[in-house]
Amino acid sequence: MVWLPISAVFPSRNNERINSAINLGRQAKILSPAKKDAYLILVAGYSMSGQPGLALEIVSQAEIIDGKIGKDVREYWEKIR
Repeated sequence: MVWLPISAVFPSRNNERINSAINLGRQAKILSPAKKDAYLILVAGYSMSGQPGLALEIVSQAEIIDGKIGKDVREYWEKIR
């Protein structure tokens, strides 16, 4: 999956769209806990919804799952926060 800038994914900061993305990210994480995409979706969603603590918690979870995934998720989070 190619990751777009967060402004392209959530151009108007529409709360309904952000919440939908968070729910999809949660489902993806349950189905594939070792895939980076779910963590990136959740980090973006939580960051956009003004929940930086939850975004950081997702970063920490990704780092525990896999060092490379965690590094990529942390870099993405630092870029968008």
